[in-house]
Amino acid sequence: MKVIRANCRIQFTPQDIAFLLNTLDQHSKQETALQNLLADPDSRTLLLDSDTIYEAIIDTPANLPISIHLYFYVLVRRVLRNAGIENEELADYVAELLAEFTRSESPTNQTGNSNTKSLSLDAWIETLRGGNHRVRFEQKAHVANRLLFHTGIHEEWLRHRTERRGAPTLEFYESVGPMFYRDAGQHSLAKSYDLRLIFEQLSGRFHETRVALNELATRLLHFDSPSYPLVPSEITNPQEAQEPEAPPGCV
Repeated sequence: MKVIRANCRIQFTPQDIAFLLNTLDQHSKQETALQNLLADPDSRTLLLDSDTIYEAIIDTPANLPISIHLYFYVLVRRVLRNAGIENEELADYVAELLAEFTRSESPTNQTGNSNTKSLSLDAWIETLRGGNHRVRFEQKAHVANRLLFHTGIHEEWLRHRTERRGAPTLEFYESVGPMFYRDAGQHSLAKSYDLRLIFEQLSGRFHETRVALNELATRLLHFDSPSYPLVPSEITNPQEAQEPEAPPGCV
C-alpha cells in the first residue's frame, strides 16, 4: 500500500514551471529572476501563493497545461490559508492526497484489483487488528486519508447515503478521522516518512481541513473538466444493501 508523502511540489513538471513563468512573466517581464526565485524554496512558496497564479488556474479550469500536482497544490493551499492553516507542508500533503485519490479512483485508471476500494470502513478497521508493524501504519494512514477525502470532497454524497441507507453520519466519520491520524502520527514509522508533525496537525485540525476541502469542492473544483475528476469511492456500511448514486457533480 502506498504511503502518501508531502511531496506534491517536487513533482511539478517542466510544463508546470513553464506555466508559472509565463503567467508571472506577464506581470514582471523578468523571466531569469523568476527562475531563480522558483529554485529557492521560500521564494517559491511566495510565488505559488500569489493571486496571479491562483486566478490564472481558476479562471481557465479546462485544458490547463499543468499537472494535477500544481493544480491541487495551489487550490488546497488557498483554502487552507483561508481557514487559518498556514503550514505549506500540510498543504503539500493534502494536495498530494487529492492527486493520489484522483489517479487511483478514476474509472479510466482501473487495474482490475479493486479490493482496497471495495472494503467497507468497518472492514478496514477490522484489518488494523492484524498485519505486521508496517502494514498497520500504512492502514491507519490510509483510513485517515479516506475519511478526510470523503468528508471534505464528498460531504453531500455522504449525507445523501445517511438519509437513503442509514449509513454512519458525516459527524461520525469526522469524529474518528482525527483518531486515525493521531494513531498514525504516534507510530514509529511516521517519523521516518517525515509525517509525524503533519499527522499531528491533521488530527488537531481535521474539522477545519475537511471544511476547507468542502469549500474547494463546492466553489473551486470543476467536476465537468475531464482533466481533474474526483471520483467518490466506497465507504460502505455492511448493512447497506445498495449504495445510493453519487449526487450530481461527482463523476
